[in-house]
Amino acid sequence: MKNTSYIVLVFCSLLTTVACDRTHSQADEIAERVRKIKERDTALFDSLKKEVSVTVSNHDLFPNQSIQQLQKIESLTQSLKNEVFQIKLIDKLALAHQGLGDTLNFYRTNDRLMEYEDNPKAAKGTVWRYYNINKILKKEGRLAKAYQSLREGHERVQELELFEDDAIYKARMLYQIALIEEGARRYEQAEATLIKCLTFLDSYEFDEEKENHLYGNVYSLLGSTHSGQKKYKEALLNYDKALHYGQLLKNTEDKELRQMTHSLNLAAVYILEKDYVKAQEQYALIMRKLEDISSHTGKINTLVGYASSGFLSKSIPFKEAEQYLIQAKKFAGDSVPTHVPWVDYNWALVLKDNGQLAEAVDKMASAYQLANQFENTDREIEALRFLSINAAKNNALYSEAYADLVEKSWKEERELQERFAEVEYRTEEAKSEATRLELENEKEARGKQIWLGISLALLLVGFGGFIIISQRSRNKELIWEKQQQVANEEIYKLMLGQRAKLEEGKKIAEKSISEEIHDGILGEMLGIRLILSGLNESSDEAAVQKRQELIEQLQGLEEELRSISHQLNASAYNKVNEFALALEELLDTNCKPVGLQFSYSYTPEFNWDQLPGEVKIQLYRMVQSGLKNTIKHAKATEVDVKMVADGKKISLEIKDNGIGFDPNEERKGIGLKNLRSRIQKISGKLEIRSALGKGTSLHIRIPHKYLFAETNSSTTQTA
Repeated sequence: MKNTSYIVLVFCSLLTTVACDRTHSQADEIAERVRKIKERDTALFDSLKKEVSVTVSNHDLFPNQSIQQLQKIESLTQSLKNEVFQIKLIDKLALAHQGLGDTLNFYRTNDRLMEYEDNPKAAKGTVWRYYNINKILKKEGRLAKAYQSLREGHERVQELELFEDDAIYKARMLYQIALIEEGARRYEQAEATLIKCLTFLDSYEFDEEKENHLYGNVYSLLGSTHSGQKKYKEALLNYDKALHYGQLLKNTEDKELRQMTHSLNLAAVYILEKDYVKAQEQYALIMRKLEDISSHTGKINTLVGYASSGFLSKSIPFKEAEQYLIQAKKFAGDSVPTHVPWVDYNWALVLKDNGQLAEAVDKMASAYQLANQFENTDREIEALRFLSINAAKNNALYSEAYADLVEKSWKEERELQERFAEVEYRTEEAKSEATRLELENEKEARGKQIWLGISLALLLVGFGGFIIISQRSRNKELIWEKQQQVANEEIYKLMLGQRAKLEEGKKIAEKSISEEIHDGILGEMLGIRLILSGLNESSDEAAVQKRQELIEQLQGLEEELRSISHQLNASAYNKVNEFALALEELLDTNCKPVGLQFSYSYTPEFNWDQLPGEVKIQLYRMVQSGLKNTIKHAKATEVDVKMVADGKKISLEIKDNGIGFDPNEERKGIGLKNLRSRIQKISGKLEIRSALGKGTSLHIRIPHKYLFAETNSSTTQTA
């Protein structure tokens, strides 16, 4: 019988092993198939993307075949299993058609990007579709149309379900809208749009690099809108915020570009304020890395700004300033001819300040003619204003041209503002119409539902009664389950409390035993030893020897009992603090995995477990939140947590050696808000001490009413 059972057991084990091996084998086969599909998709995508680039580069050699080849590549997009690869390739094809001047195929291909809206991972293709249209319309100078397209795109994208970090595109579209508004001098509208963008960013968490990049762009554009409104102080503050987020970027090139942009923005504001000394200081920072600037426009602006502000602030001599202007004009002529008027305009200002008015007028006349040639209205107006004041020979002619151009510019700007206002009106009207239709549909649906309800009412009455009775029974069951859950939670809390009480009772019992041994048994044994010592005076040699042995044995017992008594008594005075130990465990669990050194101390004489449950919960959560901020933002290597309770206060301090921050600066996160909310719940006080590069310290004070009688010392214990 035993042998039969053994054979059956072995057979079952073999079957189980074979089944498990087969399951693992199938899983491995599926994983291998998925891996091969991914590899094939990636290889095909890379090949098709390269083919698009080759086709565009060979367009001049084979103009007729290029468009056909792009259409052939487009037909292969469905061969890709990954829809994200599909939208990336379609986007590249649309831009390729646009680059070849094939407008019809551009719009057709670009519209295909909206076919993927049902897939959250590929729904961002809709955003790219509007980006591409916006790029073309802005290049054509059709700002109002670009504005309308982006507004429509934003409304559509708002309704899409985007995958994880792709939701940041909703904020990016607001930024693109604000860019157009700022370019059209609609500064107040741009400011309102950017605030919406910041509100959206503050409400969610995205990839840190993407988030910091967009925050930097938004604050930089806010600075430009404030500068356009002549709110120079606010502009400088926003440019500083843009730099702050730029410094958080991990990409070195992006970080350096933000630094350069920041200096150019500050310099532009200082020039508007005619503070040429500060402007020249900013340009000087950029001049140190002039060769590293990849942007032609950036190099030209830097050379011109350094020369003009340097001379006007008396920081560099005229000859040196002129050499920089010559260099800037040559560079502009070779790479960006549209910037030559800007060079001549600033050159004229330098010449005038140097006392060379005739040369300044000639240079400004050149700037005016070139600006007119390149249709740069703003530069034309500035040049004509200068000439109407300083050109004595043709003063009347320039004054008339200046007045006419200002009036023409004002009308064009007025027309543009009206077109923008019309776009906004139509957008709001479309929203209202959509809302009206939605309400009408709801009303119609409600009417149908009422008639349907009346029709079904009689049928449902009987069944409804049964449902009501069943539901009441179910509700009672749910209420009972909820009460049971609450009771279980209370029992769990009671068990935790009882655990501490048991430990405390154990210590008290040990102390009591210690005192009984010391005061009772040891006292009696001492009496026996004294009696025996008296009897030792007997002359009987055997009795003397025997008594001496008993005395020695009693002395040994005495020493042993005294040792036990001391050990028991010492352990009795070690209090159990479950809450304090829980905090130590929290620190150990959070700090060790990230290599963060920690020290922890608390007042052992204070009974932390007798604090109200709400107070303990909030203290625990505040330590947890403080650790989270330290690990995530502070870049600290050490953190120190102290809990102190003395005759005057209860306090908690969390201190790190991280990078710190400016407490007066508005923060985008909710960490500090949560801390303040928690401390308010227990009527405490929170003090934040921090400075850039000097770490952060959180000081939390608990109301005096939570102190207990056993608090009589400020001695602390380090964990």
